[in-house]
Amino acid sequence: MVTQSKAPRSAFGLNALIAIPLILSGCVAGEQQQFFSSNTSAPANNPDFIGGMPTSITNQRFNAVTGSVKKIDFLFVVDNSGSMSDNQAALAAGFEQFANTFYRRADLDICTTIITSDRYLGRTGPNNYQRERTVACTKPAGWQSWTQAQMDTYISNLIADFKTKVHVGANGSGTELMGKSLVTFLYNLNSWGNTINPNVHTSMFRADAVANISFLTDENNWYYHGPSTNESINDIPPVKDAEIYNDTQTPRRKDARKGIKDYLDEFMASSGLGLSYSVTSLLEVTEPSTMTPGVDVSLKKLVDLVGRESVLGDIESSAQAFADIYNSMADSLVVRAYAFSLAHNIYEANYPNNLHDLKVSIIKANGTSYSLSFGTDFGLAMPNGVVLNPVVTNNTQAGDQVSVDYRYIVGQ
Repeated sequence: MVTQSKAPRSAFGLNALIAIPLILSGCVAGEQQQFFSSNTSAPANNPDFIGGMPTSITNQRFNAVTGSVKKIDFLFVVDNSGSMSDNQAALAAGFEQFANTFYRRADLDICTTIITSDRYLGRTGPNNYQRERTVACTKPAGWQSWTQAQMDTYISNLIADFKTKVHVGANGSGTELMGKSLVTFLYNLNSWGNTINPNVHTSMFRADAVANISFLTDENNWYYHGPSTNESINDIPPVKDAEIYNDTQTPRRKDARKGIKDYLDEFMASSGLGLSYSVTSLLEVTEPSTMTPGVDVSLKKLVDLVGRESVLGDIESSAQAFADIYNSMADSLVVRAYAFSLAHNIYEANYPNNLHDLKVSIIKANGTSYSLSFGTDFGLAMPNGVVLNPVVTNNTQAGDQVSVDYRYIVGQ
């Protein structure tokens, strides 16, 4: 029985991902065929401060015609402690079904890397399980000239390679520090105690890709003591100023250390991905919060904090349940990959009936422009993605631009 939940509902009351089937009817304007319906809604006179928060309206423009192949990067952080062999086997089997669909898609280029929960102990330690394992991308150099049979064989080999490499073993440390393992990988640290140089980091994540980081562990996360003199047995919190789990003081103290999401936001911004990432946490979701550590610690909260296409699932699931999780999540990632990603979250108080400040239009290369209608010409991949209807994108040409005006909360 799988426990699968999408990221929490957005402030607008709908799921963070909104993929809307859209239907268009062309209309003739003079001699020119217009493929976009007219947006006639009047802008609202919203104040610059809403609910005490400063907001601003900005405009972003994108090239309307983008490459046909969209990029998705997967990073798996896999618990390699003594109880994980069966979970790794189930993931390998379930991932095969997922990969047979998504790895073989002609419009996707997927790159995959696997690290362990011991990565924080050292990149070049004596045991292979401490090193990262890379699976080649699904669209290598020269793939365009391959026959279908060559491509099929190549993808089959990739899937087999993943199934082998995700078996990272079960001889690792019983103290699984998933957050610290992730950060040491992101910044190419030899071990957690090394100083971070923000200019030196992994090149695994591509700036024009959508990224997903998957955590797989049956111990949830060893963050519950707060800052400790022995950092080797205590992971980092989900976010800075998080309440210290199981703190005996009332109210609970807050942990001032930088958290997992803080590191991710910082890293993704410097790598060019911005808000185009999500997390998948496969945990002991049936473990009561009174256990140490219970499920209510970092990696569950991280799903809520990151939002977007983030997913919570049960590490004790069957192979089929893992396949279902990744198939569903990948569907959402593809929508995100096709979206035009804004630099800020769209802010509207009563979404979707109050999109007064959101204006999307096509500016043709010859200078003419067409306004697009929400729910007919475009949808949203919340909180910051605009997704055009295929009929719209199919009628854009080189030099056309997508123009987006939207309101956002200053600082977000």
